[in-house]
Amino acid sequence: MAGRGPAPKNPKSRARRNQQNIEQREIVVTFVPQPKLTDIYGPTNPATDEPWTNQTLRFWDTLSEFPPLKTQGLQETQWLDLARTMILDDAYNRGDTKLGPERRLQLAQYGITPDSLARHRITMATADEAEDKRRASRAAADVRGRYRSLKAVD
Repeated sequence: MAGRGPAPKNPKSRARRNQQNIEQREIVVTFVPQPKLTDIYGPTNPATDEPWTNQTLRFWDTLSEFPPLKTQGLQETQWLDLARTMILDDAYNRGDTKLGPERRLQLAQYGITPDSLARHRITMATADEAEDKRRASRAAADVRGRYRSLKAVD
């Protein structure tokens, strides 16, 4: 039939034959609001038996407003996993710097570190920056765009 494109190739004559054997499944999930860290572990860090540091409690509170986490939402299991990372963060804030690499790896899984944002191809911009980029892309679409006011000189 016309408009359908060329006939498909014979699968045996294809150059790549590494076909996925596992089909993707789509599941329906519900996102939950962020629980309080003290509701999960209590008033003390279970690893150190000391009260949570102010830095860790503040970091935990800011995660609910962090744009990538806010837009994608998290399930309860993911919040619990992040809470486990706060145990490392708390110990790190107390001076146990050998936990730094593991803390960074755990936070990178959720796109929290600058490196992981870049790897996930996420850029954050203010509304004004986004508007400027949108305007610039429209101007770039016009061949004259930003060079419209320039004149040739001999």
